[in-house]
Amino acid sequence: MSFFRKIILAASAALFAFGSNAVLASDLSKEDADAIAKKCDEAAADVNASNPETVLFRPKTGIGAWWCAVTDREGTLLAIRSSDTQENGCEKTHFNSDAARLSELIAIAKAWTTSFSNNEVAVDSRVAGLNSRIDQGGPPVGNLTGGNNEQAPLWGVWATNLLRHSERASGYTCGKRHFGVVPFAGGVPVYDCDSKKLIGGAGASGDSVDSDDLVARKAIALAGFCTSPD
Repeated sequence: MSFFRKIILAASAALFAFGSNAVLASDLSKEDADAIAKKCDEAAADVNASNPETVLFRPKTGIGAWWCAVTDREGTLLAIRSSDTQENGCEKTHFNSDAARLSELIAIAKAWTTSFSNNEVAVDSRVAGLNSRIDQGGPPVGNLTGGNNEQAPLWGVWATNLLRHSERASGYTCGKRHFGVVPFAGGVPVYDCDSKKLIGGAGASGDSVDSDDLVARKAIALAGFCTSPD
């Protein structure tokens, strides 16, 4: 069995371990997570200015809007904010933001999808999706292959699991664990740059998958964290 397959199996087992009451340690504080989420607006502004070709869902203004969510390594939602209004999803359930509302849940699930990673290998949600594909159009990832050459970039969206346990109107609760797997780009692991340890994940959603990925990566970097152990 390949190393990557072992990672997938381990993460899949964790995904369905809802009955466990074990408390697992996390090095990502709420303050650190919110620091990443707060950088969503700056990251969005950079993508809108530097990568306008990736902003596909705003044909009139060309200015994208995103939700950025951050979870710890165990899937606990620590922070979520909108890029255009900086509204805090941990405190509100109705927003003035024009970022897509479904993107709130997708951003959270993207952040959790990065838990396929470990302290040695960074697996973002794009790689997780590529490894779920059945076509043979792309470069090898471990012992598997996949690509976006034969099918659309959102291939696999039907398999997205946005399972939530929340009575809030928004469908999510900060401080609680949220599980879901998204098989396309926009979820990026968060590493401590000094220890090189995986401490959580960040997800961005609101426009094309490529723009989502750029926003998530820029927000992580702007907050002083890394996206890989390398």
